[in-house]
Amino acid sequence: MSHRSSSTRRTRRSSPRSLRTVHVNPYYRWRFQRWETVCEHWRTHPGQMAFDFNV
Repeated sequence: MSHRSSSTRRTRRSSPRSLRTVHVNPYYRWRFQRWETVCEHWRTHPGQMAFDFNV
């Protein structure tokens, strides 16, 4: 597994409207035919999904 050093990590600026309230633990994932490390971060809460199965 390849690990990216913290000096090469890119940061994004969030808009003031988006509060990042969901904590995400670090994990590994298989993407683009290779393993990658996802670092610990915060993200916005996903919207509530609604399904209408009576169509």
